[in-house]
Amino acid sequence: MIGLAFLAPDLLRDVMEGRQPVGFTSEWCVRHSLPSDWSDLRKLLATL
Repeated sequence: MIGLAFLAPDLLRDVMEGRQPVGFTSEWCVRHSLPSDWSDLRKLLATL
């Protein structure tokens, strides 16, 4: 879960406002590693 501390600011804002992709859940985060590069992270979340 430590990876969530390094989310891109715009993605963090989306989560706080409830606008994250439907598949981006805490369970999903436990099962997957998040890329440290924000561009790669945005691309990954766009597939959910």
